[in-house]
Amino acid sequence: MGIFSWLFNRPKAVKSNTAAKHQPAQAQSQVAQPDLQAIPQIRRDKHFLRVDSLSFSGVYQLSKSKKWAIAWRDSDPSAGRGGHRESGLGAYVLADASSGTVAFHGSMPRPNNGHVCDTGVFCLEDWHFGSTLSGTFSVYDPSGSVVFTRELTANILTSGISRHGKYAFCATANSPTDHGNKVFLFDLVNRVEMYSATPKAGWPDSYEVDESTGELVALFKDMGSFRYDIYGQFVDADQLGDANLNSSRYDRIILAAEKILGRAT
Repeated sequence: MGIFSWLFNRPKAVKSNTAAKHQPAQAQSQVAQPDLQAIPQIRRDKHFLRVDSLSFSGVYQLSKSKKWAIAWRDSDPSAGRGGHRESGLGAYVLADASSGTVAFHGSMPRPNNGHVCDTGVFCLEDWHFGSTLSGTFSVYDPSGSVVFTRELTANILTSGISRHGKYAFCATANSPTDHGNKVFLFDLVNRVEMYSATPKAGWPDSYEVDESTGELVALFKDMGSFRYDIYGQFVDADQLGDANLNSSRYDRIILAAEKILGRAT
């Protein structure tokens, strides 16, 4: 009996209980650590982003901060089809470029012209299968959930998202429908379309959105920037006319002169 009393009441048992108290917290700490081996890793060069574990390779765009990258592939390698086609889904990847890991990946018929903002919100154009004049412009949050999507009965020419993800835009090519030759502005905070308007500035080299005012800005490399207000009204028509007259391009000079002569008659 003396031996059993010594075995069950020795000081070591107290130490064991102390260790047991610390064990759950220690285990919890270990569980909270991310398993980086399980997260797809990216490789990228100047033009392409690759994810070997997903058999993915595509062109990409970085956010202004260079923290995020959105990459897309308008092809179905398993079927050997790319670009204009009738079937075979393309793929896209949102990557955390700072850690070199994939945040989200998905598929759509023909993903193109991706952009991502500094908060990880990103947009893509789906150019659709077949030859119909149509497209879908979609915006997603970093988890891949849809923020806003717009089906269009015209091909999409360009699109983008503002730096902090408050606004997005897209512009369409000519089409016999109401969606043809329009520029669209979307409020992503309230998830509404602000307007679609005929682009009175013509086709700029690019667009951007002034997040402080909600104005869409048309950018011309050799002439400057010209604004649409929050209702889609082109407010810098006179400034654009002067810039066209002073341009070195004859087509712009002639266009500006014709508008002046038209107003005079």
